[in-house]
Amino acid sequence: MDVSKIILGTGSYSTVLSGNTVSITGDGGNAWGYYGPAYKKLSPRLVTDTSYAKKYEELLKLKKDAL
Repeated sequence: MDVSKIILGTGSYSTVLSGNTVSITGDGGNAWGYYGPAYKKLSPRLVTDTSYAKKYEELLKLKKDAL
């Protein structure tokens, strides 16, 4: 096994500036100025994002009502 290819951690485009990196965003990180290797199959899908966004809106409403 080649240990140089093992993912040791995660980070954001602003904090991970070098090393053995790979993007898992839908555009491969291009919107953030990242042009390295990408694995787009791991990126969240709109179907997933939509359901989480709706639940988040519900939580914000519940928080507002509680206050």
